[in-house]
Amino acid sequence: MPWIRGGFVQEFDKTNMPNVSNNLIPSYLGAAYDPERKFTIPWQSGFTGIGFNKQKIKELLGVDTITSLDQFFDPRLKGQILMSSEMGDSIGLVMAWQGANLDNFTDAEFSNALAFIQKQIDSGQIQQIVGNESALSLENGDVAAIVGYAGDLWQLGDEFGFEVPESGGLVFADNLLIPVGAENKQWAEKIVDYFYEPKIAAEVAQYVGYVSPVVGAQEAAKQLDPELAQNRWVFPSQEQFDLVKFFIIMDATKDALYRAEWQKILGN
Repeated sequence: MPWIRGGFVQEFDKTNMPNVSNNLIPSYLGAAYDPERKFTIPWQSGFTGIGFNKQKIKELLGVDTITSLDQFFDPRLKGQILMSSEMGDSIGLVMAWQGANLDNFTDAEFSNALAFIQKQIDSGQIQQIVGNESALSLENGDVAAIVGYAGDLWQLGDEFGFEVPESGGLVFADNLLIPVGAENKQWAEKIVDYFYEPKIAAEVAQYVGYVSPVVGAQEAAKQLDPELAQNRWVFPSQEQFDLVKFFIIMDATKDALYRAEWQKILGN
């Protein structure tokens, strides 16, 4: 993460943050960019995977759900799929499907995934690579399936679905940080800690619909919104976390080179 690499953020003083110390879901530890969460605290999180229009995939594939990239790239969905313009989302899913270890992959594995995506664009299998508007295209019936985010897709309703591919998906976290030079660091830490109270975390989850990183939030949500408390894309199980990885390229030079190659895919 450039902010940490550049020395632009301060380390949290966890003695001021008892809720964070006790209630951060362990699955959020070990991120390559901040393994012990010294500089970053997850705000809200989510999974990247495959979203789909249930009726359209039933018509085209004869199934009710898509659980693999084999299905996503099935020729019967030609021109009916969108991929994300966010490099990590699209490349990460394809590399995992091709057998790469997202924690330690090679230049060749990155290039293979890039070439595969280019081939799918050239053949017309991928209709387009787009940004956050992909969920709207799915909702409007313009396409059958997309690479997207669970937090967006489960909120579209029962006519739509989302799954993490069997080969592996991605998890991301929007993080809270304290910049160097902040005059009220202790007060900022207390504010962050406030949002790690389970009841408060449940209220935030109800509002945004993304994954809460707070232990106890699901139990608190049972009183606030029992249906939300059962939502596996807001309160995922450990088995779901085991299927996903953070995708961060730690080497700044390599990250820049990869992004330059990705921009060529986007036509830039």
